[in-house]
Amino acid sequence: SASTQGTGATAGDVTLDGAARVSSDTFGAGAGGRVALSGGAIVIQGGATVTSVADAGTGAAGSVTVTSGSLSLSDASIASDTSSSGAAGSVAIVTGDLTLQGQNLGNTFISSDSLGAGDAGAVSVQARNLSADGGAVISSSSLPGASGRSGVLTLNTDSVTLRSGALIATATFVSNRAFAFT
Repeated sequence: SASTQGTGATAGDVTLDGAARVSSDTFGAGAGGRVALSGGAIVIQGGATVTSVADAGTGAAGSVTVTSGSLSLSDASIASDTSSSGAAGSVAIVTGDLTLQGQNLGNTFISSDSLGAGDAGAVSVQARNLSADGGAVISSSSLPGASGRSGVLTLNTDSVTLRSGALIATATFVSNRAFAFT
């Protein structure tokens, strides 16, 4: 059993590119740590990830929080998901302008999803402007094959633009109920 205190970074402008990762995952009985990233303009692209994931065992994923003046994701992800019996953690985004640019459905996402027996966590997005394009996804869902429940998705924004297959959803593909989208 292992436990971590989490991973955090605070900076001016931040760019994560390629295989860059900020993460605190769990693979056993211990809980994943909290991940917090804070900066002015944050760009996450080219396969980079900011995560706390429950990959195996009973430990729950930790929370993920990103606070910034602006946040841009392109072929990148921010997630606290579960593929085990441990619950996913919450994901909170607080930013001025949020831009998600996908290349294909699901390769750019913000999520707290269940892919296993553990429940999905809450996703909260607070942004002045939200623009999502090209199949980008914001979700708290129980995906096909999972037995965990979906979570609450809260969106607080002045302006939302969705194009070309972009999706904001809380869904369940099992008999458990889906939670609220507010």
